[in-house]
Amino acid sequence: MHSVHPGLRFKERMKNGEALLGAWCALDSPATIEAMTHLDLDWLMIDCEHGLTGAERCLVQIQAADRGGKTVFVRVPHLEPSLIGRVLDAGAHGIMVPKVDNAQEAAKVVEACRYPPAGQRGIGPHRSSSYFTATADALSRANGRLVIAVQIESREAVDAIDEIVAVPGVDVVFVGPADLSASLGHFGDPGHEEVEQAVHRVLDHALQQGVGVGIYCNSGKTAARRVERGFQMVNVGNDFGLLVRAMQEQIAAARAAIVAG
Repeated sequence: MHSVHPGLRFKERMKNGEALLGAWCALDSPATIEAMTHLDLDWLMIDCEHGLTGAERCLVQIQAADRGGKTVFVRVPHLEPSLIGRVLDAGAHGIMVPKVDNAQEAAKVVEACRYPPAGQRGIGPHRSSSYFTATADALSRANGRLVIAVQIESREAVDAIDEIVAVPGVDVVFVGPADLSASLGHFGDPGHEEVEQAVHRVLDHALQQGVGVGIYCNSGKTAARRVERGFQMVNVGNDFGLLVRAMQEQIAAARAAIVAG
């Protein structure tokens, strides 16, 4: 097992300019997450916004990811301090908040994630303190270990990217191409030129400020292209999509033999 805390390790590697590969976990399946810990991935994202997982099910999935030493994030459905606190108390190493449109909202995310005096997170670190056997250590180190990611998914957020990346405590700005394309008037066309221009604006300003930058990808091929451009936090797909595509390939191979016969 790694001796360095997974959140701190993630932040250090990102500061060193490394590209970190992950997978989106939308299925409500600890077994799927546990299986992914055996793959060459750096992080896993438990999706409580669009996935099938609710906050009450995060614990068992975080535990599954922990067993493999991966950095585990939870994407919460919205900016809700009490929900963020519960997920962090369960032991998540990172938080992602969707639809953060300006610096004021980004600052509220940081405030919800950090203990006083740097923030307003309530004190009740059940699992994150090894069930109160290491409370002092957990409380003193939590603010520095946690990875805070905010999603850039609107025209407003792109316009405000300079101010967002300047917010102390924001570790990663993470582009959501689907919602961003809709906000820019190109619903269903995340590859549109205007969307790509916005994506590159976010990338360039984040790198200039020394803030980590990521983007959602639906395949390894897309992830490779984004890494070549400079993105650091990219996923190679999500468990739903990967399962369906893999099954489609196998079904097509078998059907071809049936048709030929």
